[in-house]
Amino acid sequence: MGPSSRSEPHLGLGTSQSNIQAACFTLWCRPTSSHEDFQPVKLEKVGFADENGVEGVAVLASVSDGQKKLYIRAFSGEVATHIDRFSRGDRSSLPSIYNVVEDLAERNGLHLTRVEIYSSNDVLRGDIHLDSRNGQITLHGYRASDCVALAALYDVPILVQSSLLTPENSGGRRESAD
Repeated sequence: MGPSSRSEPHLGLGTSQSNIQAACFTLWCRPTSSHEDFQPVKLEKVGFADENGVEGVAVLASVSDGQKKLYIRAFSGEVATHIDRFSRGDRSSLPSIYNVVEDLAERNGLHLTRVEIYSSNDVLRGDIHLDSRNGQITLHGYRASDCVALAALYDVPILVQSSLLTPENSGGRRESAD
């Protein structure tokens, strides 16, 4: 079977590095959403799903009425501990990765403005929104628990995809292990 008889999709972008990067960005990044798709939430509770503190659990409740909730689970107990500490204003002894993030932000004039939690293939993910000297930057596809931890550390709004917030949602959504 020769190349002309293949039925593989063709993007029509050529093969330059910039075109390949543009194609990957288009195919793999979540499109920027409007704020109408998201609702502000507050961290209502954080704790553990097991007696050994291995698996973390967090409850996010809508700011408007507190009745609609999102239960997040399947993240590390260590992250749950950090979220709990940060939400109580305890910023003593930050883990080194948070210090790295803070140093990078300060050196590059970045300011965290909000995080957005959404579902991607039945896995919770988050986007990190930053203001910079040159405009706005959005980092796509991070673990929801890491986004909640950053929001708690820097006391910025957490927005959740509206369709994820339901009064009946008590089973918990899982994060990816990645």
